[in-house]
Amino acid sequence: MKTYFYIFLFGIVLCSSITINSYGQNLSTEGDDFWVGFLQNWDVGPNNPIILEIYISANDSTRASIEMPLKSAFHAIDTMVLPDQTLRLEIPTDLAMSTPANSSQNGIHITTDKDVSVYAMNKRQYSADMAVVLPTYTLGNEYVAVSQWEDGNRNENRNSDSEFLIVGVEDNTLIEIIPTYLTRDSRPAGIPFQISLNKGQTYFIRAGGDLTGTKINAVANTESECKRFAVFAGNMYT
Repeated sequence: MKTYFYIFLFGIVLCSSITINSYGQNLSTEGDDFWVGFLQNWDVGPNNPIILEIYISANDSTRASIEMPLKSAFHAIDTMVLPDQTLRLEIPTDLAMSTPANSSQNGIHITTDKDVSVYAMNKRQYSADMAVVLPTYTLGNEYVAVSQWEDGNRNENRNSDSEFLIVGVEDNTLIEIIPTYLTRDSRPAGIPFQISLNKGQTYFIRAGGDLTGTKINAVANTESECKRFAVFAGNMYT
């Protein structure tokens, strides 16, 4: 049986321990500002297309705006969310789904006038995989990836890769990554490397083995202290 999971990974660890207690209180899955990105799903062909969707629900009527600020081909969506109704929005797969290229501009920004809940779905036939998207103010700057790689899958494991996606929510975000397995772009296990992301930029990692335990931490730079970002993790096929 085919199963696939799409997990939102969330951590709150600040560079300064002084403010952890006050920052960690009153966090919620509801908010008015969100960033999300989509992992790569196994594309089995045109007869079974991959569909990317965002769901928004609210207690009160509110305006919602969905943008991909770094993708000019994406037309911003301005709409209303009504109480007791879940709004479903389809996002073009060719613009939003991660690809083997590491760096991209696939970050999706969702803003509303009032608090809402947001979910992201990555689906095709026999694969319907949903994540709760946490609001920007709850995001942290230190994460540990949770993923999976399973031997014995179809096509000699060619679609079994574990994967994670980092979404920048602030400009000039310096991030150190320590993978637990050799990545598809030849980053060796246990060897740290750094990337820099601006708001809306994404960085995608795949591996032919389990990336669980990979550390993804913000690094203070000359301009500011550690910055927040979002991480999504999972795998292509189990």
